[in-house]
Amino acid sequence: LKPALPSPEEGTGIAPEIGFHAGGGGRPTLRGRPVPGWARRPEAREMDLESVVVVEDDEPTRSRLVRAVDANPRLRTVAAVGTCAEARALLEREPPAVLLTDLDLPDGTGIDLIRQVRRQGSPTQAMVITIFGDEQHVVAAIEAGALGYLLKDASAETVGRSILELLEGGSPMSAPVARYLLQRFAKPPGAVEAAPAGERPMRALACMAKA
Repeated sequence: LKPALPSPEEGTGIAPEIGFHAGGGGRPTLRGRPVPGWARRPEAREMDLESVVVVEDDEPTRSRLVRAVDANPRLRTVAAVGTCAEARALLEREPPAVLLTDLDLPDGTGIDLIRQVRRQGSPTQAMVITIFGDEQHVVAAIEAGALGYLLKDASAETVGRSILELLEGGSPMSAPVARYLLQRFAKPPGAVEAAPAGERPMRALACMAKA
């Protein structure tokens, strides 16, 4: 049997009659059949990627984070902004899969954005990336709803890998932060039960461990 020759429109390199499968989770179809990944239009392929909004006021750092996200083949940056006001508008208009936010912003704090995500009840998962690794900032972010916490010295590969870990149900933390928290709140041998005032950070750690 001779192989079927491509139709004139197929010869142009543009897949004809591309639609979306009604019961296939938004998968592109060609004449009723699924379109292989290599044949999809760029915009169709992008629908398969996890969306990330980056919030960072320092422009060089923001650019570095965008490159780190986009270097991962399963992620794409849909917006990168430098203020809380811009981020709030984005989160309300079209919640992303992941909010990657700094804490110290010109017109507010990343913790406010994390709280907004929780109030909205959106599926967005929040991860902090900051220079602050102290107890106050870490615990406040976790209690606000952050499910991941990275320091800004993390490599581009670590940033991308951590976002995927977050999406897969993990709670990534920079190693120095995790070690500090474990050492800070570990009970010394023979210690009595912690006072109620000491329960707050431990509850936050428990929430992250179970997330």
